[in-house]
Amino acid sequence: MSSLQPRKEHKFTFGLWTVGNPGRDPFGDPTRNPISPVTIVQRLSELGAYGVNFHDNDLVPIDATPAERDQVIKQSAFYGHYEKVVDRESAYEMLKTRAPQAGQTRTPSSSTWQSEAGSLLEAAGKSAVRAMGTQVGREIIRGVLGSIFGSSTRKRR
Repeated sequence: MSSLQPRKEHKFTFGLWTVGNPGRDPFGDPTRNPISPVTIVQRLSELGAYGVNFHDNDLVPIDATPAERDQVIKQSAFYGHYEKVVDRESAYEMLKTRAPQAGQTRTPSSSTWQSEAGSLLEAAGKSAVRAMGTQVGREIIRGVLGSIFGSSTRKRR
C-alpha cells in the first residue's frame, strides 16, 4: 500500500480563501478571526505548499487607486522580489503553435451522420433498457418486502 503522505512532487496549491475564510455564520458574525494574506502565504510556505491561488481582490481592494495599489505592494514582505519582468512563452502561445493553422484543411472524419445517429440511438436504447430494468427491480423488491412485512397500500380498518 502506498503512503498517503503528501510529497513535494504532488505540488499542492491552496486558495487564500480556503485557509483564511473567517467562517461567517449565515445569521451572525464571523466565527474565526481574520488572517492577513501575507501570514497565510508565509504559513503555507512553511508547511511546504507548492503554490497559492488568489482572487482579484485578495491582496489589493478592487476599488483601490493606483497609488493605493502601489502602497500595498511596497508594504509587502515580498516587495523587490517579484518586480522583475519575465517574458516567457505562455501556455496559450505554446498551444497555438501546436494547433492547425487557419489555412490548413482538417482531415475528414471517418464518422458520418448515419454512424453518429446510430450511436445516438444505441445510447437511447441502453438508457431505456436500464430504466425499465430499474423499474422492474423496484417492483419485485416492493412485492417481496410487501409480502413479508404486509403491504402499506391496503386500507387498514
